[in-house]
Amino acid sequence: MRQHTGICVVTVSDTASFAVDGQCSLSIQHVRLCGLYSSELTISSSLTHFHSQTYHTRHRLIMVKARFYRHIYSSLLLSFLIVVTSSAHAFSPTTTSTTLITFDVDGTLVQGSGNAPRDGAHAQAFAFAIGHVLAGKKDGRDGVANVADVLPKHLYHGSTDGLILIRYAQAALNVPPEQSAPQLDTLMQVMYEYIMTLDDEAVANCLSPLPGVMETLERLTDLQRRQSQQDSHTTDLPHVLCGLVTGNVEGIARRKMKAVGILQTGVFHPPCSTQKEWIGTEDMAFLGGFGSDYCSKDIDNINRNYLDRAEQIKIAATRCHNILEDEYSQSGGKTRRILKRVVHVGDAPSDVLAAKVVADSQPGYCVGMVAVATGSYSAEELTLLCGTPSPRGWDEGLPSIFQGMWD
Repeated sequence: MRQHTGICVVTVSDTASFAVDGQCSLSIQHVRLCGLYSSELTISSSLTHFHSQTYHTRHRLIMVKARFYRHIYSSLLLSFLIVVTSSAHAFSPTTTSTTLITFDVDGTLVQGSGNAPRDGAHAQAFAFAIGHVLAGKKDGRDGVANVADVLPKHLYHGSTDGLILIRYAQAALNVPPEQSAPQLDTLMQVMYEYIMTLDDEAVANCLSPLPGVMETLERLTDLQRRQSQQDSHTTDLPHVLCGLVTGNVEGIARRKMKAVGILQTGVFHPPCSTQKEWIGTEDMAFLGGFGSDYCSKDIDNINRNYLDRAEQIKIAATRCHNILEDEYSQSGGKTRRILKRVVHVGDAPSDVLAAKVVADSQPGYCVGMVAVATGSYSAEELTLLCGTPSPRGWDEGLPSIFQGMWD
């Protein structure tokens, strides 16, 4: 059975303690877990025993290594939620820190059947777009080979729709990048228009949420609901916003999230006012950074797979910041929330490397990454990319929570 490696970082309040006991269960008292206190945290039997120690601390950060079996995806993400929570003592009563959690889509939130690279709606949209725009075919898919038949997996899995389109056009139609790249916006729009001809059942063909995803997102939704109900001067609950960072065209991501039922959890924050409308999906819009927001168009540099993804993380963070500033203005200056942490969740090497690039740029907020081995890459591969975790925590003086972990 495949295992995942996770790092739990917990911030412990006065006279609190926690233990990893010999029965491999986690006991926590008065520890802030994104609003989920010990009575609500259930990961006993999900933890593989590493060591048995009890800690009695005062405002310390403690790290616990744990392994999680693949089928308990929810527990893995709960360990991640512990990571993103930190003490609010450093802020005034009217200023709170915000954590932005961004999720990749394919292989992270949803899984595709073995036929998805050929028969899925997204794959068909690629074929339709290049055939229609670049080959003048009325039915763009007619005579156009599928993405999975002409590109090796590492050139489309974990990449962005823009880079895939340029590579695909060259491989399937022999259209050079200098001809396809200037038409990228048109190609993405035609992909979206093709998806809009399909109903939800067709969009969800070959796709389904990964095990544990819905339960985890519902917990986050409940957290955000309780956040909205608490008094503005109360700091018991951390402030968390959720969105996507994905290579998908934004309008297509909206349709996919609705078609598989994830949008209906209400977990995603409404969009920033600067995001594109994507006519027909205005009621499905949410915060994020998408493949349609940025594309370097450079298919000669394989590193652009993750460098372009890093730009999308930055775009999502900027939009989150703008949302917080708008909310501050609308509150009459009573409560200010500041973006302090961004944690990206993804299944591909490009997700891990993108988070590292953003962290290394010292953007003014902490950057974390949770790699989940729920896609095509093993926990060992992703762990190797992550490197050794830093023993330091979410101190304000650090430009990143993981500063030094990849030195």
